Amino acid sequence: MTTAGDLVDVVRLIGDAHRAVEGQRGGSHWLATAALPEPLAETVAGALREPTCVALVGLIDDVPVGIALARLDVWREATKVGLVRYLYVEPEARQVGVGEALLDTIVEWAKANGCDALESMALPGDRELKNMFERYGLVARAIVVHRRLDR
Repeated sequence: MTTAGDLVDVVRLIGDAHRAVEGQRGGSHWLATAALPEPLAETVAGALREPTCVALVGLIDDVPVGIALARLDVWREATKVGLVRYLYVEPEARQVGVGEALLDTIVEWAKANGCDALESMALPGDRELKNMFERYGLVARAIVVHRRLDR
């Protein structure tokens, strides 16, 4: 789990995640509606203080290369869900297990907090993330469609 001392790395990695989705199908919409708002340092610091949130930093040789950010949510009928807001690993650090280690820890955190389910979102063209989620048993439960009306 992260501490206030990890704030610089968490903010940098979330910023990297934001830049990574720019230009992806659905990326601009996600950035406008679901991404953490600016100023990131202030928003992340607030999230780190929340007992219902968890932030993890993935390391390779003590170098921060990945981020996972999740929060607890309660749905109808008291269904408790772990919502994974961010799961991002720098491209040069992928395929060595950092993302899996982050997601393993999120799964354990969700179980330890009494969650009935885990949920996240992947953009339409992010096959790599979608495949990883599917390996963990996270499957699509809805498809969100969208059409801009100014075109």
